[in-house]
Amino acid sequence: MNIWCQVLSSVGKRVNQQSFDTWFRPIVFNGCDDQALRVTVPTEYFKRWLLENYADLLQQAVLEANHSPLRLTVAVAQPPLSLIHISE
Repeated sequence: MNIWCQVLSSVGKRVNQQSFDTWFRPIVFNGCDDQALRVTVPTEYFKRWLLENYADLLQQAVLEANHSPLRLTVAVAQPPLSLIHISE
């Protein structure tokens, strides 16, 4: 089981199903190295809300999964080009 699956399993035991589905299922795991675990979220608002409300929980779950601290790096997904409006 990769580290992100372990993190999600730990988080899933600590939040209700609706919160898990809303705030954790949309997160995309981008990888992990010795220093950081990298994820992407859908929007800047999502990132702010997630970190304001669940940063401690996520850090604890990462620590449990990795057995040592890792920096959590959260990026915001870029919108598909088809959704970008360019005005002349």
